[in-house]
Amino acid sequence: MTFRKKILLNIGISFGIVVLLGVALFFLSSIVEDKAEQIRKAKEELSFRSQVSESIALLRNESGQVEPYLDDLENILITKDNLVNFSQDLKTIAQQNQISLNLSFGTETPKTENELGKINFTITIDGDFDNLIKFLKDLENSKYFVKLDKLDLTKKGGGLKIILKGVIFYF
Repeated sequence: MTFRKKILLNIGISFGIVVLLGVALFFLSSIVEDKAEQIRKAKEELSFRSQVSESIALLRNESGQVEPYLDDLENILITKDNLVNFSQDLKTIAQQNQISLNLSFGTETPKTENELGKINFTITIDGDFDNLIKFLKDLENSKYFVKLDKLDLTKKGGGLKIILKGVIFYF
């Protein structure tokens, strides 16, 4: 083997080793980049979970502050089971105020986690002006949480007729 062949052989082997090292380095850098991306995503996930944990702790703390008021809220608002008395209570108020009453219920929207339940109703009352006003005040001051959406007033004989459309809320 001549000197020239030995040099070419050494250069070829060296070049081959450099190419192999370059390829190995390329694949190794690709693996390192993938691992770095996984670590970055893990850090983001850890940060997110940390924020969620802090939010949960804060909500638990605040729920403890709200809990004493839940009983008061439940006492203020009537439950669905107690709505059975609504019709009878209105009849009693009407009798006390010497007016005639007709009550009909409409659609119900059940309560959800964020909203109260409600039932639509229509009330027709007949009587003289003063007694009708007393009935409306007694309804307003009753234990029921009622929202009136429409009031239609017409003259009927010597008195008045009122048609009320509204909603009664329950907890």
